[in-house]
Amino acid sequence: MKNFIIKKSNPNDELKIIREAFEFAKKVHRGEKRKTGEDFIIHPLSVANILKELRLDQKTIAAGILHDVIENTSVTTDDIEKKFGKEIAQLVRGVTKLDKITFEGNLEEYSIENLRRMFLAMSEDIRVVLIKLADRLHNMRSLAIKSHQDQRRIARETIEIYAPVAERLCMSEFKGTLEDLAFPYLYPEEYKWIKDHMTKAYKERHRITKKMQKVLKKELFQKEVRLLNIHGRAKHLYSLYRKLLRYDMDVTRIYDLVALRVVVENIEECYKTLGVIHSRWKPLQGRIRDYIATPKSNGYRSLHTTIISNIEDEIVEVQIRTPKMHAEAEYGIAAHWHYDYKGSTAEKMTSGTWRWFTAFKRMSRGKASFENLPWIKQIKTLETKIEKPKDFLKNLQSEFLKDRIVVLTPKGDVRNLPAGSTPIDFAFTIHTDIGYSCIGAKINNKLVPLNTKIQSGDIVKIITSKIQNGPRQKWLNFAVTSNAKNKIQEWFRQTGQNENMRYGKNTLENVLESRKKISLRKIPKDRIKSILKKLSYETIDDMFGAIGRGEITAHQIVDLIFRHKEGKELEEKIEISPTGENFAIIADKKIPINIASCCSPKEGNPIKSILHKNIINVHKSTCPNLEKNNLVLIPNIQWISDQAKQKQNVIALESYGRTGLLRDIASTFADKNIGIISFVIKHKQLHNPRLTAAITIETTSDENLEEALRKVRKIKGVVKANKKV
Repeated sequence: MKNFIIKKSNPNDELKIIREAFEFAKKVHRGEKRKTGEDFIIHPLSVANILKELRLDQKTIAAGILHDVIENTSVTTDDIEKKFGKEIAQLVRGVTKLDKITFEGNLEEYSIENLRRMFLAMSEDIRVVLIKLADRLHNMRSLAIKSHQDQRRIARETIEIYAPVAERLCMSEFKGTLEDLAFPYLYPEEYKWIKDHMTKAYKERHRITKKMQKVLKKELFQKEVRLLNIHGRAKHLYSLYRKLLRYDMDVTRIYDLVALRVVVENIEECYKTLGVIHSRWKPLQGRIRDYIATPKSNGYRSLHTTIISNIEDEIVEVQIRTPKMHAEAEYGIAAHWHYDYKGSTAEKMTSGTWRWFTAFKRMSRGKASFENLPWIKQIKTLETKIEKPKDFLKNLQSEFLKDRIVVLTPKGDVRNLPAGSTPIDFAFTIHTDIGYSCIGAKINNKLVPLNTKIQSGDIVKIITSKIQNGPRQKWLNFAVTSNAKNKIQEWFRQTGQNENMRYGKNTLENVLESRKKISLRKIPKDRIKSILKKLSYETIDDMFGAIGRGEITAHQIVDLIFRHKEGKELEEKIEISPTGENFAIIADKKIPINIASCCSPKEGNPIKSILHKNIINVHKSTCPNLEKNNLVLIPNIQWISDQAKQKQNVIALESYGRTGLLRDIASTFADKNIGIISFVIKHKQLHNPRLTAAITIETTSDENLEEALRKVRKIKGVVKANKKV
């Protein structure tokens, strides 16, 4: 192993440090064994070999060999610095910091802390994270020896933390390998299905791609394209699984199951190749992607096109790139430590990762420091401004681990934003004052609302006004980036507290009225005190101010009020009979109930009630008299009969499974006073994401049930919802 690393690495003068690191690690790890039974030294050497394959420098490879010596032996950072120098010692210390996170039962907090340290390590030296990624990759290859619980925890952590970090660094092949290793441990049944059902499909696509490869190679040769390489690339299993879920498990809709990669000499040849392909084969409309002119947010560049081949009329994806682009796509930022850059000036100018690399080398005088890069600065801002671990994770996931979009200013400057961003988010990337004075926006020269979601490639122009006196509170409802949210909240913190309190109070009153049909003054004072204590606010004005500043939402306050253990009486149902005397007990008082004569509701009609002159008047829910001002609506009122005629029905449901589906269905039934007795899934298979279920419900009103079913059918993912006869 040592000889292999040395032979494959760089010039002999620089190999001395690797030899010394190997001898040192071999000595201090002597006698240690891994759970696999092999000598422990095999692990650091394997990590070093992965770093060599990433084409990293010798000091990083040496640090990879030494990465466990501080944690596993009596060796200190000072010992390493004396023997190998400050740079290697700092790399080893950085990896050791990442390794010191302990798992104490709370997986979510453990994962958040791991992710936080991982990203912050990038701001000191990106190579620390590259060593840690290599360490994780080798550990994943020996995951079988772990307990089932550890296997699932490590696999989930790999997919949710390490793979996204690799993707952020444009290390697509590395990311795919990590995900494929974790896949069988986290989703064993799905993995087995993919292996069983896709083996034949892969072979078939490989056969067609090889034929296409020969034809395309001949075509490019005839057109004198300077072709360097052409090969097929199979899609990683986990990536395929995720894509199949989006396409109803229909493999015929996956055009890049095996894609063709064409590597040519320079950028000019890339576009020439694209022209040759389109003159020979028909491209699919809307499937041409120019990631050279507009690179992906992580620096990825290539031309993508999808064509209808003349080989059995199969659809094939072709990716066209230069050698430099190919190295960037495979190794990401790691490629720049070893890649001898000989591309054209045009390629240098358009290379996203090349600009990254040269910028941070210049700013750090040759060291691999990322601390001045904008997105690293944003992570540091998150670290200092966000106290709660869950909030840190939420912002990190929304801004750094989710899909990114590339947006252009009218002058052609590029702005990188998380998917789902709005013109407000865009405005604050230009300048804080632009955000504060924003009154409108144009996307692709068309006026749009400020809450419009921007798409990748859009040209966005912000319209400002000198008389605009700051941001609007409602912007916090649709702003996506922490930068925009922080700037908006900062403005409101610096403006008058009275304005924040007034806005917060009005917002809370409006939400209470719209959701619960109750006014703020009707909430018991002891309830409010309990909420203030729970949220650590001294006064109700402090809470109003927090709502006004966007630190907490009115909806969250309402949820706390009505979920609070002391607040049961606000959620109790008032049940009335169509005949006989009815009373409700409110605040220990006996309040009579009257059937309103204006609309004369009958048993089973949807009803609402109002409190007027100490009498509860029951109306049809459509009665116009309910619209009158200053009426106090009483929540949760329903009919009962002398015989308590509750009827059970079974609802046959067909839907596509998704997170929150059951919640949405249950909420719809609850709005019509329909109770769910049971929810039984009858059929669900991996290859068919549609599920069928039987829902047993209980209701007193057929009219309510029909209205509820109409709403259920409109819920996202629901295909059918009918009452069984």
